[in-house]
Amino acid sequence: MAKEQQSWDKTLLPDGTPHIEWLRANAPKYEKAEIAEFLGRSIPSVEHKLEREGLKCGIERYTEAGGEEVEGISVTKLLKSIKDKPRSLSELSNRFDRSEETLRRALERLIEEHYEITQTETRRFLWSTKTPGIVAPPTILWDKDVWEFKLGIMGDTHDGSKYAQISARNRAIQIMYERGVREVLVVGDINAGRGIYRGQELDVVSLEADDQIAISRTYWPRYDGMRFHMMSGNHDFGFVRAAGYNALKALCSQRDDFFYWGADLVTVPITDSVDALLWHPKGGPSYALSYKAQKMVANVAFQQLMEVLEKNVTPKVRFLFVGHWHQMLTFWQGPIFVALVGCFEGQTNHLKALGLYPQIGAMILDVAITKDRALIREMNITHLQFTEIDGDYLNYPIPHEAEEFETLFKFDGDENAMG
Repeated sequence: MAKEQQSWDKTLLPDGTPHIEWLRANAPKYEKAEIAEFLGRSIPSVEHKLEREGLKCGIERYTEAGGEEVEGISVTKLLKSIKDKPRSLSELSNRFDRSEETLRRALERLIEEHYEITQTETRRFLWSTKTPGIVAPPTILWDKDVWEFKLGIMGDTHDGSKYAQISARNRAIQIMYERGVREVLVVGDINAGRGIYRGQELDVVSLEADDQIAISRTYWPRYDGMRFHMMSGNHDFGFVRAAGYNALKALCSQRDDFFYWGADLVTVPITDSVDALLWHPKGGPSYALSYKAQKMVANVAFQQLMEVLEKNVTPKVRFLFVGHWHQMLTFWQGPIFVALVGCFEGQTNHLKALGLYPQIGAMILDVAITKDRALIREMNITHLQFTEIDGDYLNYPIPHEAEEFETLFKFDGDENAMG
């Protein structure tokens, strides 16, 4: 509550409203004692401010000259006649010797002036002096303390594909870094793989896992403090199916900024109380792009409900990031934010046959999440959109491993003697 010496202009209510603004807007609705109690001030202080501002509170606004009557009827007498005792228009008409229509207009005027006059089911009017208590505005989501963080979201780079958009990917990562992103989630299909669809051998520069690994290892940019959290998709799994070799896991072992999280559906803990699901589904997209993702969210919600019932834990999933479909889309399902993350591969012969056009790009999320219940309070989504560059893979040839040659000179003990 405010202290007496505090200014009416500078003293604020919990919602940020200055006392003087609240008084100007609400004085006619309440009595002086109620205003004083709500604002934490004395009644004389309220009276003084009302006089300075030319305001009237409650019934007092009718005490000015010419204002004590409404429709020629004494306001005080009319209110007293219906105080805590319902009366019909007929009863009031007889009591004040005025027509029922005149009484109806008088009561409507008082109701417009914010008097607590109600009409009962039997068409009787009642004035209750028991004004509802004034309460401070409730604390809402926006008032909660938050943690803030940034995430980069991308997927389906298909390194080794002749349609890979390496220039766009590298530029997207550069933009992420310049805008403060240090953690990037990559939702599958980092490699182009092999044997994924008929004729894929015509769409890749090499079917060898080591060649595709070398492309990723060499051409993904490095930035100080930036980390990439990767999962396997169906293209990455092509090497596992063909030879039992996990090429993505091998790639992540060769760069200290790459981290391997698993395959298909993985959980990445964002904070102690917030998880992100990375999902690389199977099959093609539905006509309504959100449909399969909505079904997945329903499954996730059911699973979290079971965990609440069985383990009495608070649900953690707040994000679902979806790869594979090479499309970009964002929507909310309850407290869960869902994003189809786009890709960095152009329209392959396979996609042409299916009549599908990929959306090349990535996303940056600026998130504020509450500390108490881990709810997303605010989020700004930046879509990084790119257009396809024909033959971009030619700008990034397959890097060849340097052969090991013997040194030209050897020294055997004596520094001055060359062998």
